[in-house]
Amino acid sequence: MTTPPWAGPRGLFAGVVTVDLQYALPGFPERNAKTYADAWAVAPGGPATNAATVFARLGGNATLVTGNGEHPLAEVIAADLRASGVVVVDLHAGQPVAPPIVSILSSSDNGDRTVITRRPDVIPIAPPSHLLDTVDGADICLVDGFFLDAAVALASRARERGAPVVLDGGSWKEGLERLLALTDIAVVSERFRPPDLPAATDVISALHERFGCRRVAVTRGEHAIRAFEDGHRFEVPATPIAAVDTLAAGDFFHGAFCFAHATGQSFPAALAFAARVAARSCAHFGTRAWLDHIDDLRRKAQLFGPACL
Repeated sequence: MTTPPWAGPRGLFAGVVTVDLQYALPGFPERNAKTYADAWAVAPGGPATNAATVFARLGGNATLVTGNGEHPLAEVIAADLRASGVVVVDLHAGQPVAPPIVSILSSSDNGDRTVITRRPDVIPIAPPSHLLDTVDGADICLVDGFFLDAAVALASRARERGAPVVLDGGSWKEGLERLLALTDIAVVSERFRPPDLPAATDVISALHERFGCRRVAVTRGEHAIRAFEDGHRFEVPATPIAAVDTLAAGDFFHGAFCFAHATGQSFPAALAFAARVAARSCAHFGTRAWLDHIDDLRRKAQLFGPACL
């Protein structure tokens, strides 16, 4: 086996893991009706989990800190993450905890989806003693706002070690200001907004001026990404795609961004690369079948170095 000319980046991801049950439907079901799906898929989900998965599949070394627990479905999750090369640190190890089960209805017409879920169980146990050791050697740390106490501890250690902290902000969560105070790069959706933010203040200004985030990006689906760095605002075009399924596209965007940023790409370049990867994920149904289509990017990076991205 030939040794590649570069070593893949090391990423630490902290957040929720779920079991996603997804159905592709010709249209959203009517009340009190039975609807037959055109296709279905089962896979682990969650922002940090999907981000870690694509980071690993691109050639990075990904560690996921999450709560999986002892449950028959926990092995489904563990097997999938092992297959992608993700190392798991389980906050719920030895605990009889069921992972959140998420039901997703995806429209076959345009890829839109409706998600039904619950928040993960809060288990009052002390984090494992080696938890903070997972930060050592990491090139980047992503947190999604779940398991807040553990995420804050990891983000604080990452800051001490000089690893940038990235927040995946899909929506506001209670206590998130604690994480934002430790966040270097906030990559949030257009739905993300602090609950007490005045209507006249935009999210980019708040994240930079109020919380101290040095770089900010706001994703807007098929529209251009709005971003801020070094006092300047700019936009990064979204990659056009005939969407089949948009489930987890934002999660994959974050994982691809972390990979590109950790390999030395500039902030705009990393956002553009993430947009291309997220678009690829929308061209296939489900959150796992499409991953084979990014192997060419992984091989290209390993052969020619990360600058080729």
